Amino acid sequence: MAVVMQGFGCKRGQAVKSWKNRWLSLTGDGCLRYYKLRTRPKPGASLPKPNGQIDIRNDCMQVLTGKECLKQCDWPAEATPDTSFVVITSQRTYFIYTEGTAECESWVAHIKSMSLACARSASIRGIRPDMSGVIIAKSTSSHCPAAGGGGGRGVGAGSGSGLGTTVPRAAAEKTEAKAGANHHDSAQSQHVLLQQQLLQMQQLRLAEQQQQQQQ
Repeated sequence: MAVVMQGFGCKRGQAVKSWKNRWLSLTGDGCLRYYKLRTRPKPGASLPKPNGQIDIRNDCMQVLTGKECLKQCDWPAEATPDTSFVVITSQRTYFIYTEGTAECESWVAHIKSMSLACARSASIRGIRPDMSGVIIAKSTSSHCPAAGGGGGRGVGAGSGSGLGTTVPRAAAEKTEAKAGANHHDSAQSQHVLLQQQLLQMQQLRLAEQQQQQQQ
């Protein structure tokens, strides 16, 4: 599958709200896949199995710039309004930032040009999509076939010595499950809020169009 754009970018995790540097690859089938790589792959080299993917073409509802979502995320210091953006899908909201402004603008333009939902919205407003841009994110959408092959290395448990309190396994699992549920609820609340904002924006645009038609 032909690569539309690729490069390093940082995305926020869903369960653990930490920022991870990932190699991003947007391909002609409308999917954005990301990989856990430390260095830029050599030209023509095959990539390992992706850590995640998002169906931009069929599941991307809206793309917002960092300026529009400053209060929706605890952005790190290196992420500026001009180098960050948000991708909203039916299942999750993705927070991403890049190294430079030009790179961020390129990602956003490519996402919008590949997203059917964004294209329809632009068509309604009479805007021709800019085909010279780019994107990032993660998902497990069934629309995208997995790219690359091979597997990854597992992470083994470390060993050590010292005194401490042993936590029963059942209690530890219960605590972990509760923490995961809290993270999930927080992510869902942010997703719902952004969807509500998106709906309000669409309603305002529709009202403006109706006023223009009446005039």
